[in-house]
Amino acid sequence: FLGDARVSPYVTSASRAEADAVTDDVKGTVGLYDTSAKHSIQLTYEQADFDKMMKEFKKDGTKDYIEADLTIDGVYLNDVGVRLKGNSTLSSLRGTKGAQGGGGGFRPGGGAGNDTRGGSGAGGAGTGNAPGGGQAQRAGGGPGGAGGGMVQYDLSAAKPEELPWLVKIDEFVEGRAYQGEREISLRPGSNEQVPLNEALSLSLTTKSGQKAERYGFTELKVNNRPAATRLMVEAPDTDYAEGVADGNGVLYKARANGSFDYQGD
Repeated sequence: FLGDARVSPYVTSASRAEADAVTDDVKGTVGLYDTSAKHSIQLTYEQADFDKMMKEFKKDGTKDYIEADLTIDGVYLNDVGVRLKGNSTLSSLRGTKGAQGGGGGFRPGGGAGNDTRGGSGAGGAGTGNAPGGGQAQRAGGGPGGAGGGMVQYDLSAAKPEELPWLVKIDEFVEGRAYQGEREISLRPGSNEQVPLNEALSLSLTTKSGQKAERYGFTELKVNNRPAATRLMVEAPDTDYAEGVADGNGVLYKARANGSFDYQGD
């Protein structure tokens, strides 16, 4: 609350606000975010396009779309756009672990990360057990620290089935959507490192009667790489936010290095 006004922040995508009207809404065979169904996604793209995309990203952080063919739950969609998604999440791809998150971070399946600032954050270092048995460290060192306990993943371009992807259905085909959705977000982490905490929090938020993104688990296969279990999440856009608080919500873009530090009155 700000005075007598309630401010509702939501992460949003500009996709729907800036795009043309949907003229081809592909219905599919099963609900995209039906958690009772077994989902599958196949992405196929030219390796040269992927290599060029990765080169540009490592050079200056650019996250350009490349063309790919998508098969989702047996439904084929040609020429969708795919790009890397995230900021601090992608730090390991550029060799800058912890730089944007403000600390070593929690690395699934590995040990505690190193705090690049040379000291512990506010509240001291918070440690716990990582899924792989090692010690996990919250980025920023504790509550209130920069990064807000962001999880860091050891991502590799050699394992695209584990990368965080944003799939844009209408990037190269105007007016197209899949079950009303223009974008699908694939979270980082695969198989035993799937972020179940996010799925749990979304489920609990929904059960409490609040608005939350829809989600589902899917098997993802990229080109001829092995399949991996992934969490797919609804990409919140302007229409999503307008459905909250009777359309009176205020949109904010979350920053990777943001925190809840007190800024004063």
